[in-house]
Amino acid sequence: MSRSRLLAYGLQKQEEATCDRGNEGAEDVVGAVARHGVNMVLCEAFYPVLHMVEIVLRSRIHDAFSMHFNSAFWYEGGRLGEGHQRMVDAAKTELLQRGIERHAHRVIAEFRVFHHHPISQYQDLHARHRALVELLGWMSPDARAHVGAICRFNAVHADRLRLATPDSPCISELPTVI
Repeated sequence: MSRSRLLAYGLQKQEEATCDRGNEGAEDVVGAVARHGVNMVLCEAFYPVLHMVEIVLRSRIHDAFSMHFNSAFWYEGGRLGEGHQRMVDAAKTELLQRGIERHAHRVIAEFRVFHHHPISQYQDLHARHRALVELLGWMSPDARAHVGAICRFNAVHADRLRLATPDSPCISELPTVI
């Protein structure tokens, strides 16, 4: 991983690391990589609820817009800004290339969101997860039940301190020089 990527996980800048210790700050690198690993595992555990909230919310918005504009193809006809229209066009092109009919629900389903921003530093991460699960339950009790059956966030969140220690299985196998 690049030094700039590790800065988001608490790696000191080169000048700060070398001023105090006179070395390359190897301890900071190992700690930042460990924090990155914790973040990655937490993001993985957070994914089921985010995935279902995204799908259910996107479907609800599509249904509401379809009713409001009296058309399942509400995104046609110049209602969207340039950036959003490019997203719709890209989704339709992708469907065409895969030989899939460009039905309104298929176009909407092509929109996907997924990124790994640092989340491990949030002290209220458990409350945020619980709020998303509750929101999902309001929108779709069936989707909430599905997430409840597969989600491992609570167990991973409870174990996050063990994940961050240098003797944890994933961390202890890291190279000392990056």
